[in-house]
Amino acid sequence: MNIKSLLLGSAAAMTAVSGASAADAIIAAEPEPVEYVRICDAFGSGYFFIPGTETCLRLSGYARFRVFSDDDADSYSSSIRGRLTLDAKEDTEMGELHARLRFQATSTSPVDSDPATGLDQGYLQLGGLFAGYTESAWVYSTNGGASGFGVFGIYDGYYGYRQNNMLQYQFNGDSWFAAVSLEDNADSTT
Repeated sequence: MNIKSLLLGSAAAMTAVSGASAADAIIAAEPEPVEYVRICDAFGSGYFFIPGTETCLRLSGYARFRVFSDDDADSYSSSIRGRLTLDAKEDTEMGELHARLRFQATSTSPVDSDPATGLDQGYLQLGGLFAGYTESAWVYSTNGGASGFGVFGIYDGYYGYRQNNMLQYQFNGDSWFAAVSLEDNADSTT
């Protein structure tokens, strides 16, 4: 065997090996992008789909700080309120299904001995059927939704109604509505 045939044989073997390894190389596929939050615009702004479902969820709320002065007593007081609202909505064969939980905490200065904290609203609504804890049906019905002006109102005023447990059915016409409501205000005398 001469050196020339040995070199040519070695070069051919190296080419075959390098060609085979290049063809057998594993190329990792790039992962597909994952959509973590899908926007749900069927019920208005701020809703997003709960992953794996057709239910839309909206988280909202606010924090407020107020200072009051009393000119006669030459003093002042303050209050702070925080509110967190969770709304879940989904279209069903029987109409729109809406669930709401609204938590609220209020504290005033001088410091309350028992600050108002807890569930401010909680209800389920399916089409015209409504069951849960919120303001009077008359406030709910005439304003087209729970207004938030009751005992835990925007100005902390009392307007002759308060939060109630209720069962209600409301039928909406073109420019009118009819509502039947059973309410329990947790007062055994009324």
